[in-house]
Amino acid sequence: MKINKQMISFFLFPVICVLLCGFSLNKKSVDIDTEKNKVYQYTTVDKIEGAFKEDKKAAAIRFEDSYLLLMGTVDGVYDNGKRVSITGSSKKYTIDCPCAKEIRDQVSKLSVGSKMAFYGRFSVDPIDKEHHFTVEKYIDIPKNAVPEDTFFLSDGTAYNYIDSVKKELGGGRVSFRIPEGLKDVEVDIKESGLGSIEGYEYILNEIGNKGKGDPEYLFVCYFDKKLLKESSDIKRAADVEKAIVENIEGEAGRFPTLKKKTYYGAQYTYYRGVYKESILDPGKGYHTEYIFQEDGDNGIAVLIYVYTTPNHLADVIFTARFLKTAAWDLPNS
Repeated sequence: MKINKQMISFFLFPVICVLLCGFSLNKKSVDIDTEKNKVYQYTTVDKIEGAFKEDKKAAAIRFEDSYLLLMGTVDGVYDNGKRVSITGSSKKYTIDCPCAKEIRDQVSKLSVGSKMAFYGRFSVDPIDKEHHFTVEKYIDIPKNAVPEDTFFLSDGTAYNYIDSVKKELGGGRVSFRIPEGLKDVEVDIKESGLGSIEGYEYILNEIGNKGKGDPEYLFVCYFDKKLLKESSDIKRAADVEKAIVENIEGEAGRFPTLKKKTYYGAQYTYYRGVYKESILDPGKGYHTEYIFQEDGDNGIAVLIYVYTTPNHLADVIFTARFLKTAAWDLPNS
């Protein structure tokens, strides 16, 4: 196994060295790990009913274990079983919604037929095939949300999938989608001469305020196997991933931090570190978070978030959610 660390360093490290200078590390850190910051797709009871009427098997695959912001109408509140029942416009199809007493109390104040929205997870009972929606949170109906086109974080931050911008790397083997606002702060790393790695840099602190605020960057790159010293190196992807972290941060501590198979089907390695450059910026540093998503034996997609204060965390979470390699067939990507 031969990892040319100087080569990896040349690809991306100079970009980060030059850009990050002059700010102290803020104590607050966050997780871009998408298991902890789930993205919920907005949909309705009517949409789910229609999908199961059209093709039960396909609908079960599509919705099983999916995280949704689900809109329906109140059909009943039941302390027996600790649940709420919601229905669509046909009144013939209902979804059983297990939920906490606090949520049942909120819903009980509404009259039958009132519209409502829940964050939660959809499932189909393997025995009786009943449809369930395990409720995490109750909210008012979102304004201007279009079923299937809008995604939400649990804090209510919305992301319009239709208005997002699709980007590709590695000849189309890697794709990701950025919120529309990131177009104006995008830099092509190769074309701009910042480095030789294929990918993009997003200067998040320039969104809407022309560069004010603490430095905050998102990098989305692709390490094709041809960039490595030996093509066989990519078969030891964990060593390549660790080498990337070490060349940016100097050391990689315990690696990997997490190996994830996500709720939406992707698999990735998640790593959190601290970037410190003693020559340029003695005693100062930045929070760093990495998502490595392997593309079979072809390469590795890398998402890096560098920040002192996470003012644009939502943009990063949405970008991470829709990062896709050809090796994984993800929905809505």
